[in-house]
Parts: sequence; C-alpha cells; structure tokens
Amino acid sequence: MESLLVLPRREAVEAWHLQVLGEAESASAVSSGRVVTTLGELLQRLAASALPEWRIIGPLTETLLIGRLARAAGFGASGGGPGTWRALARTVAECRSAGVGAELVEEALGAAHRPLARLLAAYETALSERRLIDVAGLPLRLARALAEDGAPLPAKMGPALRVRVVGLARWTYGLVRLFDALAHRVAEVRVHLPDVPEHHEAYGFMAAVRRLFEGLGAAGRLELVAAEARIGREGPRAADLEALSREVFRPSPEGPGQHPSIHLFSAANALEEAREIARRVHGLVFEQGVPPEEIVVAERTLTGASRRLVHALEAAGLPVEDRRGRPLATTGPIRVLLDAHRLAWGGGTKEAVAALLSSRLVRLAAGEEDGGGGGPPSRRHLVRLIEETGLGSGRPEHYRQRLADLSGRAATSEASGRYRAALAALDGLFRALEALAEPAPLGVHLERMRGLQRHLGLDAAAAPAGLLADAPLGREILEAFGRDQAALAAFEEALADLDRAAEEAGAGDLELRPGEFAAVLGEALEQHPVAPGRLRGGAVRLLPVDALVGRRVGALFLAGLEDGRFPAPAEEDPFLDDEARRALCRAVGRPIFVVKSRGDAEGSTVPAHAQEEAMRFAEALAAPTDYLCLSWSRTDAQGRQTVASPFVLEVQRVLGGGDPARASEVRIPLSPVPPLEGAVTARELTLALSAEVFGPDETEVGAFPIPRAPESEVTEVLAGAGVDLATLVPRIVGERERFRFFLAGGPAGTDPSRYTGALADPSPLRARLLGAGAPPLSTSAVERFSRCRFQGFARSVLGLAAELPYEEQLDRIRKGSLVHRVLERVFEALDEAGDLPLTEGDEEAFAAAQARARAVCEETLDAWLCTEHAGLPVLFELTREEIRRTVDWVLERSRGWGPGRLYGVELRFGMDAGAGDGGPQGLQGLPALEVADPRRGITWRIRGKIDRVDCDDPEAPTELWVIDYKSTAQGEVDKRLRPDRLPDQDLQLPLYAAAVARAHPGAAIDAAFVSTKPDRKKNRQRPKTLSRELADRGKGRRKAPVWPEGMTVQDLIGEDGHVVAHVREVLGQVYDGYVPAWPVEEACCTNCEYRAVCRIAETGAAGEEPS
Repeated sequence: MESLLVLPRREAVEAWHLQVLGEAESASAVSSGRVVTTLGELLQRLAASALPEWRIIGPLTETLLIGRLARAAGFGASGGGPGTWRALARTVAECRSAGVGAELVEEALGAAHRPLARLLAAYETALSERRLIDVAGLPLRLARALAEDGAPLPAKMGPALRVRVVGLARWTYGLVRLFDALAHRVAEVRVHLPDVPEHHEAYGFMAAVRRLFEGLGAAGRLELVAAEARIGREGPRAADLEALSREVFRPSPEGPGQHPSIHLFSAANALEEAREIARRVHGLVFEQGVPPEEIVVAERTLTGASRRLVHALEAAGLPVEDRRGRPLATTGPIRVLLDAHRLAWGGGTKEAVAALLSSRLVRLAAGEEDGGGGGPPSRRHLVRLIEETGLGSGRPEHYRQRLADLSGRAATSEASGRYRAALAALDGLFRALEALAEPAPLGVHLERMRGLQRHLGLDAAAAPAGLLADAPLGREILEAFGRDQAALAAFEEALADLDRAAEEAGAGDLELRPGEFAAVLGEALEQHPVAPGRLRGGAVRLLPVDALVGRRVGALFLAGLEDGRFPAPAEEDPFLDDEARRALCRAVGRPIFVVKSRGDAEGSTVPAHAQEEAMRFAEALAAPTDYLCLSWSRTDAQGRQTVASPFVLEVQRVLGGGDPARASEVRIPLSPVPPLEGAVTARELTLALSAEVFGPDETEVGAFPIPRAPESEVTEVLAGAGVDLATLVPRIVGERERFRFFLAGGPAGTDPSRYTGALADPSPLRARLLGAGAPPLSTSAVERFSRCRFQGFARSVLGLAAELPYEEQLDRIRKGSLVHRVLERVFEALDEAGDLPLTEGDEEAFAAAQARARAVCEETLDAWLCTEHAGLPVLFELTREEIRRTVDWVLERSRGWGPGRLYGVELRFGMDAGAGDGGPQGLQGLPALEVADPRRGITWRIRGKIDRVDCDDPEAPTELWVIDYKSTAQGEVDKRLRPDRLPDQDLQLPLYAAAVARAHPGAAIDAAFVSTKPDRKKNRQRPKTLSRELADRGKGRRKAPVWPEGMTVQDLIGEDGHVVAHVREVLGQVYDGYVPAWPVEEACCTNCEYRAVCRIAETGAAGEEPS
C-alpha cells in the first residue's frame, strides 16, 4: 500500500529525506511508494487532475483583480490605491479560506460591511468567468471537486493510498474540508497534531484547530501525538515549548543554567552582536572542529540583517551560504531606473538629478551628439546647469522653458562641448520624464517604463563593450557587469510577470497615477529577487527562522531576539476585525475561523499570529543537536534602548529553575579595542596586542583585563605582519589615555592632557575666536560650548558640519527655518495692519487678524516651494497643513498674553557694523552682547537673532518680552527654564534677554519659550515666563534645586549675573585650550553629529551600558 506524507514546506521535505530516511534510502523513497511532498505541491497535483482547465493565480494577479473590482464598485472614495488593494486582498483571502461568502457577510455584518460583501461577490464572479483559482480559495474548491463523482485523482493517489499530514501550523476551514473530502477517495487520511492543553501559551491554537475539526465533523481524522514524543521516521518532531524545554535544557549537576550547550548573550548593538556571533562561530570551526555546514545563523527575517551577518562572518574568515536573493529594487541599474521614474511624478532635488545623470550605468545619446565623448556628462557641468536652472523640488515640465533659454545662450556663445552635452542631457531627460507624469492605464505605464529604460541605456540586451574596452579587465569589473546584467534580466522577468498578471486580471486598462504604478511595480519587484551566486560547500548557512522547521543542525545561532522583531508584530486587518469574525461565527453556528471557547457559546477569535510566533520559536529550539546560542542587542540603530524578547525571558526562567536571574546572559559591551582572547581577525589581533604591549603599565584596557606578554615577541609578530609601529604606538597610547579619562569620570577626575581635550598650543584657537576680523560668537556656539566643549570646538573652531540631506520630506532643520520664516512674515503683516495686540473678547477683530495671517502663511509657503528644497510635493502638502495649524496655534496663544505690541521679529544683535541703535526692527539692530573676563584680559562679543520681541510701546518701551520658538510641546519647553537646565544646557534664551536688557537698561525684561506644536489636551496653556519660574523656584515649591529666594530676572541676566558668570567660565576654559569631550548630561549626545569623532558613546565599565 502506498503512503503520502505531507510536510509544511520544502525545507522540511529535504530534512525528512536526509535525516529521517537517510541519504541512501532517500534516493529510492518515491520509487518504494513513500511519496513525500509539501502542501503546496499536493494542492498543485490535485488541481492539475481535478480542475485541469483552471489556472492558479499568484498574489500580484490577486492585487490587480481586487484593484480593478474595487475601482469599478466604488469601494471607498475612489477604490483606493495599491496599499488598500493589498489589505483588501488579505481580507478577501481570509474570508475565502474560511468559506465566507458575500451573502453571509451582508447578513451577519449589515450595511457597514456591504462594500466588502459586494467586492466578495464580484471577485467570485470574476474568478469563475476567467477560470481562475486563487491560493486561498483553492482548498475549498478542490474539496467540492473531489466530492463530485468521477473527479480524477493524480497518479500515485489511488484508493489504496494512505495520507499522513504532519506539522502544518495554520489550519483553515478550506484545508479541513479538503482533507475530509480526500478521505472519502483514498484508504485513510490521518492528521497528526500535538496533544497539548488548550490553555498552553505556545501551542494553544492547536487546541483551537482541534475545535475547528470537531465543528466540521472531521474529528475522526485527527491523531493526537503526546507532546513529549517524537514522530520518529514520520517527520519533524512536534513538541510543545514546555516539553521541549525539559528535553533541550537539561539541568546539569553543576546547577540550573549551566548546561554547556546553551548560551545566551546580549550585545550593545546589532553590529556588536554580529561580531560576537562571528567570534563564536570561528571558535566552533577552528578550535572545536565543527564542520561549517553544520552551523546555522538564523533570524526571524533576514531583511536588513543578512548583509551585517555576512560581513561579520566573512571578516572572520568563514565562508557563508545565503540562498536568499538580493532584493531587485536595491540593485544598481534598477535603483537608477526607479529614481528616474520618481523624478517624473514626485519631483527631485538637484543632487538626485546630478547623481542620476553622472551614474556609470546611464548612457544617454545626448553625450555622443554634442561632443561629450560618448560617456556620461561631466558632473561639474551638470551641477552648474542644475543651479542655473533653479532646480528645486518641482516637476520636469517646470524647467523646460529655462532649459530652452540656456540652450539659446549656449548656441550663440563659446560654451564647451561638455557644457552643451550636459545641457542636452538635461533637456533629453526632462523631455522623456514629462510623458511619465500623467495618469494612464497600466499597460501604457509598462510601455513608458520600457521606453525610459531604453532612453537611459539600461537595456539588458545592450552589451557594455565600450566600458569594457576603456577599463582594465579584472575580476571585479566582470562581476559588476554580471550583477548588472542579472538585475536587468530579473527586471525584464518582473515586467513580463506584471504583463501576465494584468492580462489574467483584465487590468490592462486599469487607470493608475504614476505613484500608484510605482507601488504596483514595487510589489512585482519583490517577487523577483536577483538569484544568489554559486553555492559553496563547507559554508556556514544563513537562514530565516521559518526555514528551520523540520531541520536538524549541529549548532544554531538564533539572533535578533528583541521584542518587536521576534515575535514579529502582527498585521492589522482594517476591514475585518475581531468583532466581525465573532459575528460571522455566530451566524454560521460553528467555528469557521480558528477560534476557542471562553466559556460562552459563541467563542472568540484567538490572536493566532502571536501563537504561531511561539510555535516558530519552539521549532527553532528543536533544530540544534549540540550547540544553541540565543542573542539580542540592547539598543537599536538609533541608539534607543530595546527590550529582550518574551521568548528569551521564558528560556531564562527554564534555565534558572524558575528564577530568570539565575540564568542571566553574558553582556557584550562596545569594544573599540577587542579582548585578546576574542580576536579572530588580523585587525582585531593587532589592536589587542598593541594595546597590551605599548600602553601604560596598567593591566586593564577599559573593561577588558588582558594578561601582559613579552614586548619582544609581540613586536616581532607585528613587524612580520607589516604593521608600522611608529604610527601605531602613539595611537594606542592615546586610546589608553582616553579610557582612563572616561573611567575616571571626566575632567573632574583627571588632569588635562593632549589625549583628553587639552590643546598643546591654544594660540590658533584664540586667533580664530578673538583675532582681528573674527566675528562675534553666535549664541548657538556659546550654548554648544556650554553643553560640551568638544562639540563647540568641532563646530565653531574646526568648522565641522554635516550637510543637510535632500530627502523626500523636509528635514528637521529646514522645517524649523520654514516655520520661523512664516511666523516672521505673519507678525510683520499683523503689525503693519494694526491688528496687534491680539486681545481676548473681540472675536471679530481676531477673526480678521487670523484670516490675514493665513493669507500671508500661504504666500510664504508658495514662495518657499519655488525657491527652496521642499521634498516631494505630496509630502510638502502635509507640511503645509501642519504649518497652518501652527500659525493658528501661535496666534491663539498670543491673545491676551504679554505686552502685545511688536518690537521686532528675527531681531539681530551684534550682526551689523556700527549697530548701536536699540530701536525697533526697522533699524539696524542691537549691539553685540559683551562679556568681560578681567582675569584673562579679554572681552567676548556675542551675536544672535531673536525670534520675536514684544513690548508695550515700540517707540519708548518700558516692558519687553523675549520669545524663542520651539517645536516641542509647551509643557516640555517650559521645563527648559528650570535651574537644573538653565543656563548649562539652554543658554540662548537668557543671552537674548541679556542683549535686550543691555540695549534698554531701564525696561523690565522677561523671556519665554513658545511652542509651535499644537497641544490638544491643553488648548490654552500659557507659556511660562522666566520671572514666574524664578518666583516658583525661590519659594521652594519643587524638588529640583531652587534659585536663591527673591532672585529676579535682572539678577540672572545682568552684567554680574549668573548667566554672564557661567559664560565667562565656559569660554575661559576654551580660551585656555581645554575642550574635552564630556557633555553636561547624556541627552546632549542624542542628536550630536560628532559622536563618530569623539566616540564617547563607545565607553563603559564592565557590565554597564555606554554613557
């Protein structure tokens, strides 16, 4: 009698052949009657025999068909876009797998879900008319076909066949019906499920699956297997987490958590985690002799992690086998093509256009016609032309007239051939992109994309012979050409697949905007990764967790065990929530989704995703036989703290005999100098040995105790490796000094030295800050020096500053500049119109002022859009709406608050030569703020620009309020007036107030931060002023340090006040040449752009996080 064994996926079939049958026996497994297959292959076999005239469609066809029907039925406002279609496709698939039809949805859920019911009906009709089957509905349709008399069965599936199903995790209504129908056509169908209690956390949904079988009358097909047992030669073992823990985590005589095959560690970040994994794999291979092919490194998904892990393993001299293909959208030619397409519909920056046209992959005909030498136009000429064109973030058609003018000027001048080539390249590109910016049917979009590919010279059929002739023939160049050609070939397959899907779905005439077509194309590209290179034998395997089901490996490194990564978050269904599922179950009177009882009659849905994640983890734990290592990182890519996965906590509980603290992990800190015993690469070994031999006499480098070695031996090793000792020794000594500085607690614990921020000769610094012609220091520079001397030194003395990125959305700095410009124009217009002060109670006058402010806001935003970088237009519209709310919010806050009249906006002090008049904004500005240092015989001059100054009388003010805009919530910015922050961290506002006070010595001065972020909870929260903060602190109402009782604003900002004394102390240290990398608090490092230079975050005592 023949037998058929159905396993979850292809990896499980391979593992069953090689490990259950054995290599010799697996070759004859099929011929001897034991047919092994996956669920997908079984469905394909059955469909080919029972439904020969039907075609099984893929997810791309489903999405396009759903999109066409949603547009035709008016689902939502306009049928939605590709994102909505994908969500609808998931909902429709779940309904079809559960046997839910349109009538049931409308009857059970009512009018609220009537659009979904109409979509289900139209979808079923379209499938029947086109003789199509989707994957979700295939099991149920096969069950109906097999129930008919005379339906054929595929070969080797005669009446005498016995079918055993093992290890399927997600059972649906359709699958249960299919195997029940199959049982009537063959000798026997048995479904093996683990016998676990219903309340069990890891396998609880298996009990719900049993309830689903019982509700459909198929409980007789089940065979429950004891949780502790293995299914032996029938396939992968099915053990629940608790039983698996008892088997894998065997307690040793040395105590709980001491089993030698189980290892847990946490690393400071993901990069350090990859390095530690590489060190441990290196030890297994080269010290313990474990074959590399028996070692697997796995994560929940390898997206974004594979490159990091591969780099770390290959740096340790280990070959890596990664069977996953590279995402097609990230390859060089396709990325260039997608960037060009984005320019057509989303606009682009001058940097994006220059990078596109100067790419080695782009071969424009314009370069050959105009003397460009046949190659890409000169980047210098491109940037020059783009600047002359005024290219910002507009569309291609915006620049055609300007290009025509430039072409005429170039034709009558002696412009170089490269300049004319660049001009022709720009004109040709914009001409080609204009056609891509309009909505069109899907078929037209595909033809346009192929035309753009030909225009850019990105044609897979075009041999790159010209570039090969110009470049030296080397392996790297040949590999690059191979990668490019493979990517272009995969791109052609993706376009052909999209053509085929459009034909199957009847969506060739589906009208799409360019952005919607880009989303559909992106989905097609996801299904066509570039095939990986040749697989190498004897290599460490890199696998996702799903591929571990059914495998048996010698050693497993399971990485990325942070909460939010594993278990992975579930995707929410916006169209069919839990309440709707419960209603459908009640309407049918039996479970059609995977449900379990809560003690009531109707049942309730189970969070199946979370329970499936637990089963994935349990199956992963079952894979290794000799060695298991679980790891996670304590911070993410942005430096934020992460939390270990709940699976890790469960493992620690089991290892610790119920006490997780007894099975704590090994904590791997950031280590710029690796430990000697952990060095696996030549570079790490060089650093470790050099730090040991040539450093000071201490036997500890940071957190790493290192035994000393004879200097002569290490010197010989380093010299033999070609290390330049004359260059290396000073660097190592400097690193040792820096470690001592950090471990001693900064400047207070050590004397200044050249390695810890003390300049050997401060005279160049003094000349830069105080020399002839040196401008006054800005308030932002003084604040940087106050927060961290090194930060101020890097920016104000060395001039190190990162360029602002040109991204699709406005960055934080540009957005802040735009908000300041809008508010400046708004208050100037209100002052000129006589709308100030904004008083409470006069609603008509306030409405008129608000209307004028909104008009000025729109004019300013339009001007910015034409002259500055604004990002994608669709994203800028969101910014525009946000700034509109900001204007309304600031006006609302200004009603009845403060003096009310305007003294100046963007008021400068110390910026104009001869500025000595302290009048309103129309005059030159205020004089520089001077801070004398009698001990050193110098005077510091400080300049700045104040966002807004209010007064009672612009001509003769007796009361002035200094206002500084901030983008955080008002409650947060008010905290910046506290004495534990002022003036060490927030120094600009008191400096502004001091400058105004010097210009008007007789006036009453106050200051406040005003938030530009609307606060819905506290709609009329007034900004807190400096005088009020001083009064509250002087009374000792808070737990924070208090100001001296009776202290006034003048006492704080006056010539002998606290602020001036603090500035004198900070700048005095800078004048003396002491600029250590030591911030006043950790928050100063959060957004610091110099972290890679000072590396202060890479230090920390043993077992502690970086500080």
